[in-house]
Amino acid sequence: MNKEEKKKLLEKTILDHQTMLYRIAFSIVKEEQAALDVVQETIVKAYSQIGQLRQPEYIRTWLVRICINEANGTCRRQITQRQRQASLQEYQGYTQDASPVEYSDLFQAVMALEPKLRTVIILRFFEEMKFDEIAAATQTNVNTIKSQVYKGLELLKAQLKQEV
Repeated sequence: MNKEEKKKLLEKTILDHQTMLYRIAFSIVKEEQAALDVVQETIVKAYSQIGQLRQPEYIRTWLVRICINEANGTCRRQITQRQRQASLQEYQGYTQDASPVEYSDLFQAVMALEPKLRTVIILRFFEEMKFDEIAAATQTNVNTIKSQVYKGLELLKAQLKQEV
């Protein structure tokens, strides 16, 4: 498959899975605008690196991997920026009240999971990806993905039982 054919396949894949990419990005960065930025960066990076796609049948997995990497990078930058802002606010003697956003109990519980577990839970149950697809997208062993999913489910179950 030549580069032009890969680009056409990428365009179709992006159109077919743009909502999924947004949901994955939002589940990691937790902010609407940041998630939209992540999706945009994912598309730009995918177009610029389309020549590196070796197996076109795995284009969806490849695109999800790029999205996860971009979202994780955005989170790292957000944390660093927040730490700098917190230091500046502390220095100035100013604290800003955070307005809590209300989510469903399940969504809050999922968002409270550590990033690795949150990612696999979202990909498995919200995006309905298979274990092998998640393993390929996260570059992790399938058995590791399975154990992370089951660990995440146990933590969710325990957390939701506490709230009842």
